Amino acid sequence: MKNPFEFGRELGSEELVNRTEELGIVQRVIESGGKLFVIGPRRFGKTSLLRSAAERASGQGHIVLRYNAESYPEMGSLVGRIVEDSARLLQGKVEKKGEQIKRYFRSLRPDVSFAVTQNEWKVSLGVTPSEPAGATGLLVDALNGIEELAADQPEGRHVALIIDEFQEVLSGEGIDAEKQIRSAVQTHKHTAYIFAGSKTRMLTQLTTDPSRPFYRLGELLFVGMLPRPEFARFLIDNFVRGGFLPQTGAEEENRKLSHLILDLSEEVPFNVQMFAHTLWDHLSQIQVGAPERAYLNETLIRDTLDTIIRRNDPFYTQVWNGLTAIQKKALHAVIAEDGERLQSLKVVKTFGVSPSSMRKSLESLTNRDVLRQVESTGSVRFCFEDPFFAHWIDTFTF
Repeated sequence: MKNPFEFGRELGSEELVNRTEELGIVQRVIESGGKLFVIGPRRFGKTSLLRSAAERASGQGHIVLRYNAESYPEMGSLVGRIVEDSARLLQGKVEKKGEQIKRYFRSLRPDVSFAVTQNEWKVSLGVTPSEPAGATGLLVDALNGIEELAADQPEGRHVALIIDEFQEVLSGEGIDAEKQIRSAVQTHKHTAYIFAGSKTRMLTQLTTDPSRPFYRLGELLFVGMLPRPEFARFLIDNFVRGGFLPQTGAEEENRKLSHLILDLSEEVPFNVQMFAHTLWDHLSQIQVGAPERAYLNETLIRDTLDTIIRRNDPFYTQVWNGLTAIQKKALHAVIAEDGERLQSLKVVKTFGVSPSSMRKSLESLTNRDVLRQVESTGSVRFCFEDPFFAHWIDTFTF
């Protein structure tokens, strides 16, 4: 049986573990021409969720333009790709498509051609980010073009623009960029907009602060933990199908083992899948030489954790050596205190760090994506972006 635990790539809708509600929300926004901000930490499956929604909508005949802003070195590249994809997804003859694209995106003065041998569109823009409108102006012109394209579609065919890691679009552009984008998007009636990002604190402030232009521009969807019982059931069912857990008679033991995997991975979907994938490979190797010993147990789970952190030792060592002494103490404090009340008198005395130094270190580690903040029920908790790094620190450092 093929290893059922996938990680390191975008998953399709049939591979998602219980994102039914979130998937339904994204699809509804696409079909209603609404506006949605999807906010969630890295490794939580946000990108796979967006891909699945886009696949379903495209399968129903809608036009979905989906991009990861981190993949483009500058705005001109992103805008050029938007225009090219718009031409590709339009229906009709090549000549007609070219004329339509020039009309929809006339503010960008596109030079549009179709390469027959490569079966793809080529676009070069007649404007650049250095012109008065700037980089954000290029994007706004593209959004206006998409709206014209959407208004020209037959009834029942919707158009949606999805931009993942949306914070990169605004990086370095200031609040004027937010104002420019809002002024365009709020007037569009035919295009659905879905802006997503992993900088949860930044995007939450962007969308919930009444003084910011994006305040109440659209709905908010926070992508968080998967329901623990269903995630545990997903693990158990797959290990049972592989013959690595008993199908009946050991339900409670199976549940405990699945919860141990979730605990060690801190329930982060990417890390759970990677952990389970590595476990499956270990069990498959054991099965070849000693099938009677190929069963999931606590010892194998903990040995697999050790394997993962040793495999990543060069990377973790590099990150660790790049930290200051105070930042290292802050990370030890996060582990010891489960990320809570880290600036309390007790904690700063224990680790020999002043409250201000602890605050600055936590802020710096968050900006470097070593830590992330989880805010709920009025409190703040710091977590590792990669929980296996925390295990490495606990094992190999003092």
